[in-house]
Amino acid sequence: MLNGAGEVAKGPVNDTNFGYRDDIEAIEYDPEGAKELLAEAGYEDGFSTTIWTNDTQERIDVATYVQSLLADIGIDVTIQEFEWGTYIERTSNGEHDMFIFGLSLGTHDADYPMHMLFHSDNTGPPGNRTMMRDDTFDEMLYEARIEQDEETRLDMYVEAANYLNEQSPMAFLYHPNEIMGYRNEVQGFWTDASGLYQLKDITIQ
Repeated sequence: MLNGAGEVAKGPVNDTNFGYRDDIEAIEYDPEGAKELLAEAGYEDGFSTTIWTNDTQERIDVATYVQSLLADIGIDVTIQEFEWGTYIERTSNGEHDMFIFGLSLGTHDADYPMHMLFHSDNTGPPGNRTMMRDDTFDEMLYEARIEQDEETRLDMYVEAANYLNEQSPMAFLYHPNEIMGYRNEVQGFWTDASGLYQLKDITIQ
């Protein structure tokens, strides 16, 4: 779907941000296991639901791909597209069943995406559109935010990522690669983790 221009996500951050480590326990693709869980929940014949997306082609493509995967385990998904303003408002209100979203990680630190997307204080418009309210996770984020030792803090965010994967408020799909072209004469050009061009140190040889 991304034509090789991305990587499978293990959690809310990748190796461009502090808080990532290779040993994060990612959720593996397991359709047979998913069918077993559906049967245990009383949905052995599947069910019907909706997935929302705004009207950008990448997210429409993601929604279509997710629709096909869920069809394989008996879940009938209808895709609904919205213009951006309506999409933001209605997902902020929690009106959706499922939705496609993304986040640029400009701070290079796991605190930003984890706090914005999943902390109880941010439920609704501030960013927590899964409406997750979890005192245990809130406390994990607080302790990691105030921790002074870097290695200990890294361990805390790995633990937090594993906790998110266990609770599964969101399916982390992929981290896109930022692709751009420039001539050999351009020196000092780079992009940050959010894909923003960094131009202040550029020279032309």
